[in-house]
Amino acid sequence: MEALLPTIIAIILAETGSRMQRQTAALSDHFRGSTAILLALFSTSLISLSVAGFAGIWVAETLNYRARTLLLGLAFLFAAAGVAWPKKDPKPLAGGQPFLTSLWRNAVAQFGDNSQFLVFAFAARGNAPLIAACSGIAGVMIAALPAFLYPEDWKHMFHLKSLRWIVAGVLALAGAGFALSALRII
Repeated sequence: MEALLPTIIAIILAETGSRMQRQTAALSDHFRGSTAILLALFSTSLISLSVAGFAGIWVAETLNYRARTLLLGLAFLFAAAGVAWPKKDPKPLAGGQPFLTSLWRNAVAQFGDNSQFLVFAFAARGNAPLIAACSGIAGVMIAALPAFLYPEDWKHMFHLKSLRWIVAGVLALAGAGFALSALRII
């Protein structure tokens, strides 16, 4: 249960201004809010985060608790760097079927995403791959909702540029706390 709420919150924070949010906004704008976009996002998240969760358990068997805590700290630090790094808007869409186009674009956007590393690290630390994967999926879906519902305005509604820096700072502090705790410095 250690991985449930912290994973949801960490994923929501890590997806602030991410490729996934930008992709969701572009798809929602192009396909006029088709629910197939959310179904495709759920499908790709289910696969990628489930793999990350079960890979975390596989690695957890070889690491002690301090090493798994350090892994979680590194996941937070990488997520902070990913949030702070500026993102480009996706390429414009031309035609296509909502579900298949969304499925392909989300699969590409989620490959190597912050959320995968965070779910991997939470699953490794908490020995709960199913809880980490499910809460990761919930976090991704919650993070995608503003971009899906307000595709043209979501960046301005939340002052995305400023928000990304604040979120990056929060994730960096949490990551540093986990890393220093694992190294027994604090």
